[in-house]
Amino acid sequence: APDAPQDFAALVREARRLELEGHPGSTRLWTRIEERLADGSGEHDDELGPQDLLSAELAEQRAYRLSKDDRSEESGAELERAAGLYEGLAMPWHALSARARALAWLTASEDADHEAIRTGLEAVLAEAELLKSEAPLEAAATTDGPSAEALEYLILLYAATFAAYQDAARTLPEPTASAVQRFDECAATLRAEAERLSVPHQASNALQFSADLASRTGDFERAETELQAALAAVDASGRPWRGSRPRTLLAQVMLGKGEPAEAAELLHRAIADAARYDDTDFAVAPAYALLGHAASHLDDLGGAVRH
Repeated sequence: APDAPQDFAALVREARRLELEGHPGSTRLWTRIEERLADGSGEHDDELGPQDLLSAELAEQRAYRLSKDDRSEESGAELERAAGLYEGLAMPWHALSARARALAWLTASEDADHEAIRTGLEAVLAEAELLKSEAPLEAAATTDGPSAEALEYLILLYAATFAAYQDAARTLPEPTASAVQRFDECAATLRAEAERLSVPHQASNALQFSADLASRTGDFERAETELQAALAAVDASGRPWRGSRPRTLLAQVMLGKGEPAEAAELLHRAIADAARYDDTDFAVAPAYALLGHAASHLDDLGGAVRH
C-alpha cells in the first residue's frame, strides 16, 4: 500500500497522483486528508491550487463512499456539490462528469425515476458533445498519459453506460429490446472513445459490462471472449490493479463451463492483486466462496474447507 506522507501538501499531491492513475490506494489517502482537516493537523496550502478544488475532490470521495453504502441520494447531493464547485473553477469536464455520476448512481435504486434519469443523462451527453465541438479531445501526444479532461469525459461515458446497463439488467432474464439497444450503443461509444483516446482501462470497463449481461443471459462464449479482451485491455493500460474484477467474472464463467482449475488460477491472482494494490473495494468474501467452489470440483477438500 502507498505510504501516507506526513507533510499535508505532499499528502494531497500523492492522493491526486494516485487518483489520476485510478490506483485504489488513493482511497486511504483521501480519508487521511479528511481526518487531518477535521482534527486541525492539516491546513490548505495555496501551492495546492484553490481551496474549492480540494473541497470538490473531497465531495467526490464522500459521494463514492456513500454510493458503496447504497445511500444514492446523499451520494448524488455530494456529486452535485462537487459539480457546482468545478463549474466555479472553470473545469467543465469535471463538472459534467460529476453530474453524470450523480444521475447514474441513482439507477441502482428500485424507487428511482428512470425516465427522468435518462433524460438528465441525455442532456449531459449533449453538453459534452458541445464541449467537444468547441475544444476537441485528442489522444495524448506524449508519455504523460491522457489529459484530465479526456479522463473525465470517459468517466462521463462510463456513467451513461452504467445507467444503461442497470436498465437492461433490471428487465432480465428477457431484457427489453429498447434497453438492450441503449446499452449496446452506450457501451460501443465508451469502448470506441476509450480506444481513440488511448485509455485502455475504460475500453475494458465497456467489455466487462457487455460480458456481465451476456453471462446473465446464458451467452457464456461471448462473455468469455469479452472478458479475455477486457483483461488484455487492462494489461495494455499499465493499471494491473484493474484486473481483479474481470478475473473474478471470468472465473465464474469458467466454473459454469466446467473448468475449475482455470477458475481457481484466476481467483488466486485476483485476490493476490487486490491485497497487493490496497484494493479495499474488491469483494474478497465472494471471491473466496468461488474459490472454495472451484476447489471442491478439483477434489481439493482441504482447499474447499479453507475457503
